[in-house]
Amino acid sequence: MRNTLLAVPVLSAVLLSTGCTVHQQSAPGLSGPSGLAISLKMTATPDSVTQDGASRSTITVAAFDASGQAIAKQVQLTLFGPGTLSKAAVQTPDSVIYTPPASTSGAPTVVTIGGTVVDVTGASSAIAGCGATPCPLATPQVSLTIRPAGAIASTAPLALMNVSTGSPSTSQAVTFDASPSCGSQLVAGACPNTSALTGFSWSFLDNATGSRTSASGQIVNHSFQTPGTFTVTLTATNDKGIQGSTSQSFLVSTAVAPTAAFVVSPGTIHVNNTVNFNAAASKAATGHSIQQFIWNFGNGTSQTTTSSSLTVPTAFTSANTFKVTLTVVDDLGQTATTEVDVTVVP
Repeated sequence: MRNTLLAVPVLSAVLLSTGCTVHQQSAPGLSGPSGLAISLKMTATPDSVTQDGASRSTITVAAFDASGQAIAKQVQLTLFGPGTLSKAAVQTPDSVIYTPPASTSGAPTVVTIGGTVVDVTGASSAIAGCGATPCPLATPQVSLTIRPAGAIASTAPLALMNVSTGSPSTSQAVTFDASPSCGSQLVAGACPNTSALTGFSWSFLDNATGSRTSASGQIVNHSFQTPGTFTVTLTATNDKGIQGSTSQSFLVSTAVAPTAAFVVSPGTIHVNNTVNFNAAASKAATGHSIQQFIWNFGNGTSQTTTSSSLTVPTAFTSANTFKVTLTVVDDLGQTATTEVDVTVVP
């Protein structure tokens, strides 16, 4: 598809696949006179989808200003080819799901998705001859290949993943396990073990920025450092050198910090008597846990305990008011602190 409007520089990633693997190729940005300097990036993960009624591709769309910073823009999407999009318009950064029609026969087909940035602010003068509002600014595109289910060779590996959590939060370690994968396609629902798997590669795509990190191995750990939607792709290679891929999207939320709280007993504290500090009221966010309790009793002594020791005893050797501080540390390394004035009488 040709870009008919070159009023702004545009970066488009056209993804073409000749097999089951995921390949991405970034075309050079188009250039032209513009005061807006908007660029648009589109990717498809994976870029080859089997028409088995279950496989999907995640189309990510992001817009950037002249300095390369991600910006919010309305983008209208147009599908050229069979299948459906989960929505026709996005507010960047965002992603949509492409679903191909189910099919077991025919030849592979290339499907193209075009993205048109729409200026809803009325800045139509940026394009000569554009008198419409909204005014289209540019039309990059992304392509992917859909393959009938019957076209998959029985020798192609089946990539499958298990994930320790489907709703990760930032900085949380997530385990990705490729052990359910098979060296070839299933027969009667079981792996025939006719081919051995020789390698596993992982790709972690930030759907908002287009940045990606990679890892290798059957089991890997990965933590997402920013909130947003991420697409994780596993590519398995068998002993025949054939590859197969699968992808799964994750919505990563901002990690909620823990809360620190404790109670003191008895109510009246005397010099040299045992005082109990109970941190059971401290809480971690849902799905997380507190790993450490760090106590400072305000009298020059301190103590660190684990989650198995919620109550700690101590004694004060003099009458005074002491500021007792509790700091809790959760499994993400996040902390919270609280303090209570404790009065000790003779």
